[in-house]
Formats: sequence, C-alpha cells, structure tokens
Amino acid sequence: MDTVLITGASGFLGGCIRRAYARTRGPAAVRCLVRTHAQAQPLKEQGFQVIIGDITDPHLPQLLVDECDVVVHAAAFMNPGTRAEVLAVNVEATDRLAQAAAEADVSRFIFLSSIEAYGDFADRILTEDQPYLPVPHPYAESKMLGEKVIAERFQATGSDAYTHLRPGMVYGPHSHYWTHRYLHMARTGRIPVLGKGGRIYPVYESDLVAAVLAAAERPLAAGEAFNLVNDENLTWWDWARAHHTLTGHGRPRRRAVLPLKIADQINRATGRPRNPAFRSELRQASIPHDKASLLLHWNPRPFATAIPNCRTESRCATPPCPVSARPQPVRGSRL
Repeated sequence: MDTVLITGASGFLGGCIRRAYARTRGPAAVRCLVRTHAQAQPLKEQGFQVIIGDITDPHLPQLLVDECDVVVHAAAFMNPGTRAEVLAVNVEATDRLAQAAAEADVSRFIFLSSIEAYGDFADRILTEDQPYLPVPHPYAESKMLGEKVIAERFQATGSDAYTHLRPGMVYGPHSHYWTHRYLHMARTGRIPVLGKGGRIYPVYESDLVAAVLAAAERPLAAGEAFNLVNDENLTWWDWARAHHTLTGHGRPRRRAVLPLKIADQINRATGRPRNPAFRSELRQASIPHDKASLLLHWNPRPFATAIPNCRTESRCATPPCPVSARPQPVRGSRL
C-alpha cells in the first residue's frame, strides 16, 4: 500500500497536512511520526499509522520510509537553542531521513523549509535562485543546510524526487503563534509596530497544504524550490490592524524606530547581539511566488479574504509578547 509519511505530524503544520491527506487517501494510508504516547493515542484512534520516536534517532529513518511513496518532512527544532541543538534536528536528522528516502526510491520528498533559508534578506528580490547570505541565526542556517543535504542525497542516487517549500509566516485557525497569540494581544492591549512597519510574508494554512499536495503530484516540482507567500506587499501595520479589526478592540500603536536603530548600532559596534526585531520587522525585501504559480498552479488567497477565517472565540493563554520577540520564526516547539 502506498503510504504518506509525515514527520512532526502532531504539530501545527504537520497536523494540517495530516488532515488533508486523511481526506484524500484515508487515515490508514498516512504514517505519522510523533514524539510521545500522549500525542500518538488520539491519532491511533482516528485510524492513522503512528510511529513514536525522536527524529534524531539514527535507527529510525529506514522504518519511517518503508513502503512510503511520499515523505513530507515537517519536523523541525524551533525552540531557542544552541547552534548544535538546532543543526542536530534540522540538518543531521534531515540528512539521514533524506538518505533513507532516496535509497527507498520514494516518488517525492517534500521538505518544509522557510523563507528564512535566504538568510539576510538585504532588501533583495528573493526569487528561488537567490543565494543564502549569512546571519547570526542558527534556524535560518539550518534550513539552508537542510535543503542542501537533501539535494545532495537524492542527486547521489541520480534522482531529483525532492521539493523544497519555503513558506513565510503561516497563519490560520490552527496557528497558535501567528494567529491565536496576535488575537490575544489585540484583545488585551495594542499590538506594537515599528515605524510604518516593514513587509510581512504571510501564507494561509490551507494554501500551504494545497502547495504540499501539488508538489507531491506535479512532475515539474521535482528538484525545485518554491516560495510560498502572499506577495501583496503587506506590512506589519496591515497585519496588526487586521487582528485588531477581528477582535473589535483598539488599534495598533507605533513605536519609534530611532531608539532601536541607535541601540542596534551600539550593539554592532561593541560585538553584542543585535536586536532581532530591528532586522526582521523593518525588512523590505520582495518575495514573489511566480514560480509556484507557474509550476504548481498555486495562488494564495488574498489576505483580506483569508484573515476573517481566523476569527475565534478561544482565548490564547500566551501573554502579549514584546516587539523584540514577535517576528522570530524560531518560537514554539518542534513542529
């Protein structure tokens, strides 16, 4: 029986993909890697194949890919951690899984990478062929290296049966970090925005899932990388205002850029860590999705159409997060 393997199947992205494949293939054809018995039990009750283990276990990959035709690798280390901790999951474990999948001759290995794989955005037009520019950010480095080792493992077997998907900030009804937390911030205070707000790069959760399904089926996706972002040139101000509108509470507040700029210059001159908010909240790079539109027939829904679906009565327990922590894509747990 052809089987889809989903790593990180109990997380946000893995969960969205798991449910989509359950609808199209049936849960019995979906193999889920989870880390705990508590995560496994409800999936078993729903009819999924479940393997309990840690993605870093070197003996696990062969078991995971056995009789699989599609591998969706969504597991990742996203907690703040040392470079070695991040690379152990996002590069070394990815390398072993890719090797096993390539040797098993799977029809497609889909890697959930990130737009952070470009490193320093540097106000570039980030088409998929743009190189990685180093940043002091192990998550960004790990996504770039993850893509590299996957390509090397498949090319070593003469195969191009892999696809790298580079989503931006994935929001939607199931998103704790990008949706529930911002709704909580809007209800309980005023979401802060630096200056006029740099660009944001969102993608709605079901649009990301649609790209995964297309990448698994379309021959032209083989050996390619795809940006998955809404490229309407939205800003952090647009993002904050939309969440305040959804909750019916207040409006965003602007924070002065100059004090942070001065502090960032001092940190750079003295060798201290730079403020991540200054780097990420004022970015002006353009990230087109033209390639995904052409080869995957993928077009994300407009932000104004998608964001109302995020309205929810649930109350997120996470307290408002300071500006310096808000834009970081490394929060949360392994997906």
